[in-house]
Amino acid sequence: MSTAQNEAAAQWWADRLTSCRHSGLSPEERASGDNRSYEMAEMLMAINKPKVTPEQIERFRAILIEKLATADRWARQTIGVDYHPDQISADSLDAAGITSAMGTLPIKTCMWLNDDGTVRVRYGYGSEVQTIFEPPAEVVTA
Repeated sequence: MSTAQNEAAAQWWADRLTSCRHSGLSPEERASGDNRSYEMAEMLMAINKPKVTPEQIERFRAILIEKLATADRWARQTIGVDYHPDQISADSLDAAGITSAMGTLPIKTCMWLNDDGTVRVRYGYGSEVQTIFEPPAEVVTA
């Protein structure tokens, strides 16, 4: 994994510390109207999101970059949050002095750091996978 790939991944998660949406329902489940209590839970997670300082966010970002750079290949291929952050995220949050509770980072979100250098994210349950980072094309000189 490249430094640029690790930095892109860490920045994406750091950006979610100030503002993120919580989406634990698929678009179909949300449209049905039968899940109002779950929508209320999503709102409560947003309301109870821990307040963080810019210094804590920068510490989290730097720590996550370091952890990604030093983690074994398997541990750094995915970063995810079901209802609570995975180990690498939780450890980075804790080291930055940020509560790693439910709602700190977006639920039902998964990120892949791929061997081709891309970073892809599924942001919330049932959402489309988006590429958030592509490495620069290699320049071939003859």
